[in-house]
Amino acid sequence: MRFYRYWMRADVPVSDRRTVTGWGFSDVSAEDALEVARKRAETLAALIASGRRPADRYYGTDRPLREEVLEEVTDKAIVSRNSYGARILNTVDVLFADVDLPSRRGLFVRRRRRDNFESGLVERISQSLERDPGLRLRLYRTAGGYRVLLTSRRVQPSAAKSTALLDQFGSDTMYVSLCRTQDSYRARLSPKPWRMGMARPPARYPYGDAEPEFRRWEQQYESAATRFATCELVGTYGTAPEDEEAAEIAEVHDATTLNPGAPLA
Repeated sequence: MRFYRYWMRADVPVSDRRTVTGWGFSDVSAEDALEVARKRAETLAALIASGRRPADRYYGTDRPLREEVLEEVTDKAIVSRNSYGARILNTVDVLFADVDLPSRRGLFVRRRRRDNFESGLVERISQSLERDPGLRLRLYRTAGGYRVLLTSRRVQPSAAKSTALLDQFGSDTMYVSLCRTQDSYRARLSPKPWRMGMARPPARYPYGDAEPEFRRWEQQYESAATRFATCELVGTYGTAPEDEEAAEIAEVHDATTLNPGAPLA
């Protein structure tokens, strides 16, 4: 996983009217993170001053995630808070597959498409089990799709088996790329704020002078989240024994995301 203890910001001028920002990260010290930030900002400023555009990867998933670490669940799993305030479970080798539901307008159409999509996803899971009886999976329903959790074995995100399973279950290419470049899987534990009628947080980590305002938002968010669920368990598939560490992660996940009878958010 690519998470760092220290994050610092540096602003470097490109012209009299424009500056660029670089974020630096380090596990050594804030000073070390600031030096990294300066170098990144200077590199970007020089690139722009020369008339060239930054490569897309500067803004992509190749960078460490700038998220506050909330909890170390195990030495291979942490909980962080993402840019829009949700709690995220990050795991080194316990595979989560994120599967989006195709969006269409109209309540009836959405329900019909969800039923058809879910049947198709269960069929794909059954086919995976036929090819590999050593799999044991949990399938969850989310507000915008589905989530698959592999509990019978652990798989590194860089492994070919990981990519194959994520593809089989229908994870989008951005999620697959994120898992590979960040060397971890990600599963959202708490609701998206706008699905609870809340605005996004007033600041992003590190919060700086806006931290008091952010903490007030955070308190309101966590209070509202108790009235919603992030997942519903559809079912468990396969009869292979569960891996001990994967089963521990599954317990943490379920304890946080399942809230029977509550609306999904």
